[in-house]
Parts: sequence; C-alpha cells; structure tokens
Amino acid sequence: MGKANPHLAAAIADGARLSVFLEPESEKNTLAHPRPRYIESYPLPHICVKDDQVWGATRRTHLTHKPGDRVDSVTSFTYTDALPLYCLSSYNDEIALLQKRTLLTRLLSAKQYRRLELIARPAGPCVWRDTQPKNLSALDTSIQAGHAHYITFIDPNGTLRSHPLDLAFLFPESGDVEFRIEHAALPEAFFDPIAFETKLSRSIPDLEKSLNNPAFGGQSTMAAYLTFRCIDGTGSAYGITDIQPNTRHTCTDVKVYAAP
Repeated sequence: MGKANPHLAAAIADGARLSVFLEPESEKNTLAHPRPRYIESYPLPHICVKDDQVWGATRRTHLTHKPGDRVDSVTSFTYTDALPLYCLSSYNDEIALLQKRTLLTRLLSAKQYRRLELIARPAGPCVWRDTQPKNLSALDTSIQAGHAHYITFIDPNGTLRSHPLDLAFLFPESGDVEFRIEHAALPEAFFDPIAFETKLSRSIPDLEKSLNNPAFGGQSTMAAYLTFRCIDGTGSAYGITDIQPNTRHTCTDVKVYAAP
C-alpha cells in the first residue's frame, strides 16, 4: 500500500529540506477545530526515508489550546505521502519520556485534507562530508558566521535521515569534528516506515479502507524514536540508547549543511 516517491527521496539525499502544504476539506468538518477554508504549511526538519518512502516531522512547538478554556498540550505533527495518514504526538514529562521511550501518538486520516503535498525546499550549502573529512574550510567559515546546521546520513539499518543539529563542533588543532543532533521524540514510524505499515496492517482490519475514511482516528502509546545522535568525523556515533552501555554504531554518507 505504501507509495514510494523516488524523486523526493533523491532530493532529500542531496540535502533538500522538507515542508508540507495543507488544504483541509473544510466542508467535511472532520478536523478537531473546523475553520473557514484556509491553507497552511509546516517545515518538517526531521526526515526519514526508507525504500523511497518519505516521512517528515515538525518540531514540538504546536500549542493546542481553547481560548477561554485551557491549554491541552504541546504537539508535533508527522506527515507522509506514502500513506493517507498523519500523526500527532505529545508528552508532558521529558525525563519520563527518555526513561520509558514511549510516546502518546494519535493517528488520523490524511483524507481530512483536500491537498497534502510534501515539498522539497532547496538545500543549503554542504559544508562538510565524510568522504573529505579534513576539508574543513567551509565548516570553519560557516560556524564562525553563526549559521545553523543540519545533517544527513544513512543509519546502520539503511534508512536515510535528515535532522537539525544542536551543535557542530570543529577542533582546529586536531582537525576533528563532532556533530550532535537536536533531540526530538518522534512516532514509531521513524524507526522503519515499512515495518510500521506492516504493524498497522496487522492491527487495523482493512487498513487501506480505514485510512481512506476521513473520520478515521486512533490513539496509542507507541515506541518513541529519539533523534539524538552524536556523530564524529569517522561516522562513529552514539544515540540515547548507547549512552548508558557506552556503545557506538556507524553512520555512512554523512553530510552537513548550513541552513540557508
């Protein structure tokens, strides 16, 4: 059922950033808070690509609230064009999240939208790559100019990932580098989109029919994909689950870009 988008996947591999354009089906009133007809877009800085299926997630900055009533949560959104599906994720306790590594995730039909389009935005300049690890002039200039950075790489499972960096370190005396990815907690789909679809197919009868119903919705506590990684100039990396046992793994095709 999952739909590949090889052109978009290739663009992400070349450093393209990702956004989503949304136009709700306003007359169907299936959104939680129906409004008059509108259009919107979100940047999706957290990206994973597997078998040319592309998923992207916002930062967790969306404040869900009801004026005159209450604040509900701070939420992130995840979108894909592989399935007619999008996700809302939220949590309240950061330390509990890191310990339990689970995330309350709501799955909703993308058929709530008249248009949902993933858009490749132009890449920033590539300032470092693992094939030329000691070519440091562009990275040096970019850091000294105060640029934000993002990174793309292939993880040990063959998944292409793109994430904002929290920190880009350059050690001038040794020529070493170290890149630390911005922490985020994302839906289980970010572990492996293909395996996630298989899991949904087993738990939701007639998945395709269900997702094509604009009223479809479900909520579950799922495994949280934690984005943090620290990657050095050789591709040796560690993530959240490696910190306590002090283990590492290898990432390949690592590239760092200055945010335009």
